[in-house]
Amino acid sequence: MIKQLTVTLKNKPGMLKGFVGILAENGIDIKALEVTERGDGKEGKIHLIVSELDKAMKALEQAEYPCKVEDVLVVEMDDHVGGLASVLAILAKREVNIRYLYAFVSRVHGKSLAVFSVRDISGAQDALEKTGVTLLSQTSIEERKDSRPPGAPSLEDHFGIDFIW
Repeated sequence: MIKQLTVTLKNKPGMLKGFVGILAENGIDIKALEVTERGDGKEGKIHLIVSELDKAMKALEQAEYPCKVEDVLVVEMDDHVGGLASVLAILAKREVNIRYLYAFVSRVHGKSLAVFSVRDISGAQDALEKTGVTLLSQTSIEERKDSRPPGAPSLEDHFGIDFIW
């Protein structure tokens, strides 16, 4: 399980630049980012996973960007046709409803990542782990590669260490 920040912004030019700029000024590494327009288009919703959650929250709140924290699952899967479908099949069999997800290709050859927001996070985590699906953890974001057990998955492996937007 990984902690994700959620922020709502007014949908006007420069708002996203200002938001991302606060993180960059504070040396906070964005590991995953989704930005969508909401409702009548007057606001947008941002979901992001960052390297230093507490530091990011403090910086954003000081800059008057209120944020919420949500638990999400980050799934590593094979990057081929049907890779996501096989993960979705596991969740469907367990009757886990997906609120939203965003997926992307990683720098690890043959692998992709997907961030899942689900209501039954423990049920989804249990179902995925029992079938051998690799889930990344909060420590996989915060630990350096050389401090992890050999073979432990990391967002650093997928994105590298210089991913500040």
